[in-house]
Amino acid sequence: MERKIIQVKNSGIHEISHEDFHQQKPEKSSVYLYDIMIGKREEALEELSLFGLDEMILHYILEPSEHLRFEHIGTATYGELGHFSPESDDPLKYIGVIILDNILIFIYDEEEDLLKDFTDSLPDFSGKNESSLNVPYLLYICSISCKIF
Repeated sequence: MERKIIQVKNSGIHEISHEDFHQQKPEKSSVYLYDIMIGKREEALEELSLFGLDEMILHYILEPSEHLRFEHIGTATYGELGHFSPESDDPLKYIGVIILDNILIFIYDEEEDLLKDFTDSLPDFSGKNESSLNVPYLLYICSISCKIF
């Protein structure tokens, strides 16, 4: 399992350490993209449980094709995105998405690096007010640049 955290804020876009991230208080003026690349979805469960997510979300992670609609569960929103991958033996893959306050978590197969080119495609946020930095906006930008929807 690989993890990558990108902090997006007015002063720039930075990769930060994932060590003990779940125990830190995220800055309210930032949005965090928490990227979890896995071989099997079971690998992500321990990591995700550290965020205090509802048990139902942890159970749903194991059945991605059943949850293509986003649903508010406990303190988070969870859903799966279908992603067509021509390089794979199983071309239809699923990307788990969890929205938890100002944290956007992606769970997907490690052979695809979803955020590889994403940070280069983000607009310059300097000079914009903090209200422009929100999870739905970044999810929209991600959908355009990564072509995941």
